[in-house]
Amino acid sequence: VDVMDSLREWQPDGVLGHVFDQQLASELEAWGGPWVNTTLTLPELQVPTVDADQDAVGEMAADYLLGLGFRNFGFYGNPWAVFSQLREAGFQRGLRRAGFEPSTCYADYLPMRPARTSWVEADATLSAWLQALPKPAAVFCCHDVPARDVAEACRTLGLRVPEEIAILGVDNDRFECEITRPTLSSIALPMREIGRQAAGLLERAMQGELPAGTTVAIPPVHVVARRSTDLRAV
Repeated sequence: VDVMDSLREWQPDGVLGHVFDQQLASELEAWGGPWVNTTLTLPELQVPTVDADQDAVGEMAADYLLGLGFRNFGFYGNPWAVFSQLREAGFQRGLRRAGFEPSTCYADYLPMRPARTSWVEADATLSAWLQALPKPAAVFCCHDVPARDVAEACRTLGLRVPEEIAILGVDNDRFECEITRPTLSSIALPMREIGRQAAGLLERAMQGELPAGTTVAIPPVHVVARRSTDLRAV
């Protein structure tokens, strides 16, 4: 069932969504009712948004991986999604303060790789990049799904995690983190607080009090360390 068909049938007073699809965002804007988004993904989308402080996420990743003693770093993420760009920028800034520069590799994760993506080409690009990284290296991924793909690529290539490649994701999605071998370290985000503040913004939007471009950024919680960054575990 088309989401917008259901929306028009329900005739809600407002909509709270996690919208990363441009077509759906355009249809919501054309609908004309108040809505609030919970992801900084689409560039130039002028809608009230509550999300994690993405710069702070990247800086937290840099501080954590530097604290583990690494001197070689990589970033693996989406080249155009706003959250990925900001996480990468924060990561780079944190590393540069310590005198380091990360290598980068990109793939189109939103949140998974789209069906149109050539998985063979994407996997080949990732594999070549991982092999070329000076070892040992720490790889920060824009969220947990690409982090799992990095772990799987390392296993295929015979690269040891975390001794040769340590991996850090974002979201602390327990399903993604705990089905991966080794289990994934990840930055936990304030999901409940994002939901609470987004609901408050939606209430204000329905009362006509809120400018369209309002953005609320909430600091990340902490790193949840698992085996993918635990050098003592092996």
